[in-house]
Amino acid sequence: MSVGDFLKEHTFDTLMDQALDRVSDDIDKREGSIIYDALAPAMYQLSMTYMVLYNLLQDTFPTTAVGEYLDLKVLEQGLSRLEATKATKLGEFKDSSGKLMDVPISSRFSTVGQDEQYYRVLEKRSDGIFILESESTGASANRYVGQLLPVDNINGLGTATMSGVYISGRDEETDDELRERYFQAVNEKAFAGNFAAYREESLKIKGVGAIQIYPAFSGGGTVGLQIVDDDGLPASLDLIAQVKNEFDPESSEGLGTGIAPIGHRVTVRTPTITTLDITVNVSYSAGIDEEVTDVQIKSSIHKYITEVRDSWGNHDELYNYTTYIYLARILVAVLQTPGVNNAANIVVNGSSQDIIWNQTMSESKVPILGNLQIQGV
Repeated sequence: MSVGDFLKEHTFDTLMDQALDRVSDDIDKREGSIIYDALAPAMYQLSMTYMVLYNLLQDTFPTTAVGEYLDLKVLEQGLSRLEATKATKLGEFKDSSGKLMDVPISSRFSTVGQDEQYYRVLEKRSDGIFILESESTGASANRYVGQLLPVDNINGLGTATMSGVYISGRDEETDDELRERYFQAVNEKAFAGNFAAYREESLKIKGVGAIQIYPAFSGGGTVGLQIVDDDGLPASLDLIAQVKNEFDPESSEGLGTGIAPIGHRVTVRTPTITTLDITVNVSYSAGIDEEVTDVQIKSSIHKYITEVRDSWGNHDELYNYTTYIYLARILVAVLQTPGVNNAANIVVNGSSQDIIWNQTMSESKVPILGNLQIQGV
């Protein structure tokens, strides 16, 4: 029997049975009796001690440790949990006549809607175009695009618009994500520009959500990096430039002045978006609101496509990157939606075949959901 099983089996009931077995049978041992009530508090406290010892044992190993104990465990390999970061986004500002205008640095703006977010103007890019930073951390600050409302009074301001992500924010790394990164670090030792080193160093850069690595893609000494942001979508030009500068600055390519070793010339790119237009035949349960169900179906399919993007940086044992989009998984997503009785005839971009993308440095793709047509069976 393992130590863990030994500790787990010492529950309150087990300890009470063992204690009462040592009491003479001519004494009343039923629940509520004097001897039972005398032993119960001690056995309860002893069972709690066994439970604490079991949890302590679990927190000793990386496969079962959680929270701060997992943080301490991965520190043995020089790793630390990736903290949540703020999102930086592009804002466009115009005066009442529609002309681009400048706004003060550090002025504050809020989003419109229920999920209210606040942003502060960080720096100017060009006339009327500024970088804004979210006041909160996490990926939720990435999603908003649209009108902004000034928190501070800005004379002459006509419209303020959030136009897109500059560098995406990310949520704090979860226990499962940190645990996976720990075992990758253990099994794939990062050393002198190998795969593990490139992956480990790239994910430390704010805004990089995943990476594909292509060694010698254009001859000896060349290294290709395909990166996506924290939402699994194409990285901005500024993030691409930042990663390039971190690994192999343009002014001194191949000289080892960045993270890349001497002799490595690094090229950084980002994949292209491929829109998935989907049609499906659906039969609904009686009495349900079909419009509401259609929205839920779209959300279920979108969740699956997000899972596909999350696996974009995964590779096989030969470091080949392949993205699979299974029609059966889309069908399951539809069938699991409340209010759907049956579904059939999934067609994606005019085809009823699974989609397989063999990713390369010259052609890498990420999927997003396009038009969704839901038809009756």
